[in-house]
Amino acid sequence: TFVEVEVVPYSGSYKNIDALVAPEVAAGAQFSLALSTEGDVYAWGSNTYGQVSTSTEVKNFDLQQRVRTSGGDMGDIVDIAAGDGFALAARKDGTVWAWGRYERGSLGLNNEGRFTGNQASPRQVPGVSGNGALGGEDTGKIVKVYAHGYSAAAISETGSLYVWGENIRRILGTGENMDIVSYSSDTIARPVKVPGIDNAVEVYFSDDNMYILTADGLVYATGEKSRGLTSYERTATGKSLYAQPILDATDVKNQESEAEDYFRNALMGALGDTQAMFMTMEL
Repeated sequence: TFVEVEVVPYSGSYKNIDALVAPEVAAGAQFSLALSTEGDVYAWGSNTYGQVSTSTEVKNFDLQQRVRTSGGDMGDIVDIAAGDGFALAARKDGTVWAWGRYERGSLGLNNEGRFTGNQASPRQVPGVSGNGALGGEDTGKIVKVYAHGYSAAAISETGSLYVWGENIRRILGTGENMDIVSYSSDTIARPVKVPGIDNAVEVYFSDDNMYILTADGLVYATGEKSRGLTSYERTATGKSLYAQPILDATDVKNQESEAEDYFRNALMGALGDTQAMFMTMEL
């Protein structure tokens, strides 16, 4: 299913055109999202888990549906993300909203009360203590959200990184602190701050790893070591439980110095299952 999306500034000339003006789009498992310049979220595709519409009796939508909360339209959205049957949205006030498939902590709702199944209406993600809302005074406003599989992440206005959801391969970088896990060693049921990360600007997910790009151009990695995606050592085994900076393989290989240096000056990148690439600014 395709929908025409024009990525242009909003203007009055578009009010009478049947086209969705969207500065951001996101693709999940069999469904898609688009964010309009007016801060509204539209969804289309599979609605198996209520990720598109509260009309759960309809399992597929060929045309975009405006996402609504139980109280009405969900406006003032500044960022969106789509995972495996679930979606996230960061609001202008800094809060995060989640809806759709609730699997392995994907929605970050802390397994509280009735919020244990799929959620067709967006719910506010709770704070790091399990109370209040993520994006409150204790975390600062959330400005970016990310989703992959059943895992999720959010960056605050101060650069702190918060994660929740599936953690089977320890990709979320929280270590082995069992106090933060509510019902499974492989699941983080509510947002948790990633230790050591205070200036994040982007997050990249794959099934086995998470990369974090920081404001100073460093790249941190978590998760599986076996494919060489957490360091230059291709024979490494095990998992990186905490975010570790990527080493500069060129300097190590050329033995230009005895000290191992970090990969620096990264601007943007991409992460696949077996490879990663980053653009750098040479100084």
